[in-house]
Amino acid sequence: MKRFHWGWGIAAVYIVFAAATLSFVAFAFTVDVDLVRTDYYEHSLRHDDRMRARAAAAASSEARMSVVQTVDDQVLKIVVPATHQEAVGRVELYFAGAPDRDQSLELTL
Repeated sequence: MKRFHWGWGIAAVYIVFAAATLSFVAFAFTVDVDLVRTDYYEHSLRHDDRMRARAAAAASSEARMSVVQTVDDQVLKIVVPATHQEAVGRVELYFAGAPDRDQSLELTL
């Protein structure tokens, strides 16, 4: 009976590892990677600034958070406390699957 040489075993491990690596690389190239926004990095920085401002406002004793409610499929109702009636800004709606459907609306009270 012929014995299995240990050199063949090491070669087989390297071949299996290389095949698995190449298979994963081929798979990674076939996966479509879409970002929600083209300017995701700049938007993330602005979002971080807003989160810091929100945390600072929440720490304030006078601050009250706005409540966002979905009334039905077509209407979005944003309830703003009476103390914030002079609020100005924009409401931005993002569609994760279709960035071309994003909307930016003026906040009017």
